[in-house]
Amino acid sequence: MATTATGPNNAGALAVDKAVAEGEAGRILGMRIVLDPNITTITGSGTNQDIVYILRAANLIYHQSDQPWFEVFHETLSATLQVRLRIFGYSAFSPDARPEGLARITGTGLNATI
Repeated sequence: MATTATGPNNAGALAVDKAVAEGEAGRILGMRIVLDPNITTITGSGTNQDIVYILRAANLIYHQSDQPWFEVFHETLSATLQVRLRIFGYSAFSPDARPEGLARITGTGLNATI
């Protein structure tokens, strides 16, 4: 039995009465348009306004190690003839290094016309 205490993991999948668009939908002024059903479309006083996010992905800085490291520890569990294995890597994400690359557009100009 599923619990609803924490809400749905994929809210867009609950829209069974209509088709939900998702993925790339074209370009405007050279910028890709990506539709995502997880972004609400019922904001504003009339619950008919969309939210648009504009993102310059080059401003989001992400680093990761080239390959994972593997280690085997023979001594840790040697009394029971077992070994402990460890795999790890490093990653870092800095979304706020250049905050001007992310914008949120809302307002009455985004009223749904359908």
